[in-house]
Amino acid sequence: MKKTSILLTLGFVMLSHNAQAGSEQYLLEGTQELNVSGNLNFDTDNYNMVTRYGYFVADDWEIGGDVTVALSDETDSVDASLFTQYNFTNSSNFVPYIGISAGVLSAENGNSNILQQDDSGFVYSTQLGAKYFITKNVALSAEFEQSWSDLEVQGLKDSFSEVHIGTSFYF
Repeated sequence: MKKTSILLTLGFVMLSHNAQAGSEQYLLEGTQELNVSGNLNFDTDNYNMVTRYGYFVADDWEIGGDVTVALSDETDSVDASLFTQYNFTNSSNFVPYIGISAGVLSAENGNSNILQQDDSGFVYSTQLGAKYFITKNVALSAEFEQSWSDLEVQGLKDSFSEVHIGTSFYF
């Protein structure tokens, strides 16, 4: 019985110590992030992949750039954006964040080379998401993004919402 009590107490102490080493130690000034994510788009048959690189200029505050490639039956697009993001680190491995971005969007519309319409414009986005650190250098992420564009190409909406699921690597 004493052995069980000692093992349970030791286990509790180890879990308590691990819980105290939370996310506030992960996203410090000078940290770099590389994120790769894809989307779940409820409005269209659009599928995209986002690659994002960021640098933490202060604890919890990140700036960087991303490139998104989106493919659908009607329209293909590429956008390059600059972003800023604030992470709400805490004593757990779960980190909520908010962000904004602005960039340039280029789209190609049409199924044949004769009828294609190519155009470019600006895109603005807001993000609300969360990261869950599975190790100090790797986190899973989920993000809701609302975007607006001044681009008027058939098959591409000027306002759209997406959910991105991805993985971040920190170094």
